[in-house]
Amino acid sequence: ISGTIPPDGEWEINFSINTQLNISVYRDTVFVSTLHGEEQLLVRLEVLKEPPQWTVNPAQFSYTMNITAQVVLNDTLSRDIYD
Repeated sequence: ISGTIPPDGEWEINFSINTQLNISVYRDTVFVSTLHGEEQLLVRLEVLKEPPQWTVNPAQFSYTMNITAQVVLNDTLSRDIYD
């Protein structure tokens, strides 16, 4: 892409995202070349997936159970609200 953006102007840039990306938060940097050098644009992509659609017939079960849990991975407690 090339062109001139006026002061306080905007330029839409479209990115193609691989639909097979795993659920995660991805961060990277896009570099833009200007007359005054390169500018860094920080990019953050959060990949979410639809939860499974489960169907349960409560009449098929005699008991119930609730579980409250925290996710720990590699000795680190997850603070992700989607976990």
